[in-house]
Amino acid sequence: MKILNKYFFSLLLCFASFILISQTKSSNIQTINGKKYYVHKLDKGQSLYSITKIYNIKLDDLYTENPELKQGTKAGQEIKIPFAGEAAHFNNATTSTTQTINSTPRVVSAIDTLKYSTHKVAKGETVYAITKKYNLSTDYFEKLNPGSKAGLKEGQLVAIGERSPIKTIAATTNSVKPTADTFPLKIHFPKKNAYNVALILPFKLDQLELINSPALVKANMNFPQISSLAIDFYLGFKQAVDSLSSKDFKVNMELHDLDDKDSLNMVNIISSLDKKQTDFIFGPMYANGFKTISIKAKELNIPIVSPITQQNKFLYENIYASKTNPSQYTMVEALADYILDSLKPKKARVLLNIASEKDAKEMGFVKAFKQYYNEKARKLGYTLKDTLSTVRGIAGIKANHESGIKMRLFH
Repeated sequence: MKILNKYFFSLLLCFASFILISQTKSSNIQTINGKKYYVHKLDKGQSLYSITKIYNIKLDDLYTENPELKQGTKAGQEIKIPFAGEAAHFNNATTSTTQTINSTPRVVSAIDTLKYSTHKVAKGETVYAITKKYNLSTDYFEKLNPGSKAGLKEGQLVAIGERSPIKTIAATTNSVKPTADTFPLKIHFPKKNAYNVALILPFKLDQLELINSPALVKANMNFPQISSLAIDFYLGFKQAVDSLSSKDFKVNMELHDLDDKDSLNMVNIISSLDKKQTDFIFGPMYANGFKTISIKAKELNIPIVSPITQQNKFLYENIYASKTNPSQYTMVEALADYILDSLKPKKARVLLNIASEKDAKEMGFVKAFKQYYNEKARKLGYTLKDTLSTVRGIAGIKANHESGIKMRLFH
């Protein structure tokens, strides 16, 4: 089904590209409040998505110039399209000819949006933030934007990658300029010899200062459990990093002490990620802290790993987030895989020992196990009729003592 979906999506994109090629930019150009705009009249059934592709702009920019679009559109409605980055190209071209795309230059002075993908600089945005967002090396970015070393200005357009044509479209009497859809963005993943890693753990250093050392030595008090866990984790992590270090590979570790309720410290950590050019984040341990920092990590294109949480929801729509601890449903499926692959129970029975049939969560695990187990068994060609049984407690196990396999999945 996934393969069919990919083919369908590809065909849909091809179909959309043919539609877009048949549409051209408006010839109505006006200056409003000192700024040049295309004034485009919407055709019947024309979507804002198609407009963004024709003019090579972002939907957010379209909404910024035309806030009324958020309430809906109608045929004949006139909308303003920013003219930024197009003036030089428009003055050198006529309405009846199409400019030839030259061989790809390495340095960009006046940005040609047909040859280069662009990014609009936000307030306070740095070169580092942009290169992280688009996975570019600093050297490559500076080649495309020679003046970037002097600093960036809010609203400035910068080149973030060269576009290379996928295919050539035969020229016709009504030929039009190729749209941005026909040029994929080149993404660069630079290899480094040194990486900056942020390790965020609940050391609770402020509380450790209050420890009564003599009482701790005499075993009259215990070392704080959370702090002990954080220190043990750090020592294990450091040992792993040290084992990877070599003359050509170095890891610079930045330690952060973060309690789940320390919102001010969390803000400081988030701010430091960009300033310290962080390449990788491990932690925080607490769910709330991980959720907040993972959102910022996504903005900066920084991989982040959760060492504790079992929840999958933190991974939703964030390709940079991952976790080392599998969810309970993943462990249920792994147990089913083990039984079918290693124990090969062609005639054996599997007992699912539960505490109560009224426990919705527990019965949810039972249902998930049975469904996954039976589906995989059928694929393997096993005949496993009536091999799964649900029992309660020791009494249920004793009553089925002749079974080939006894598994207590749930409490």
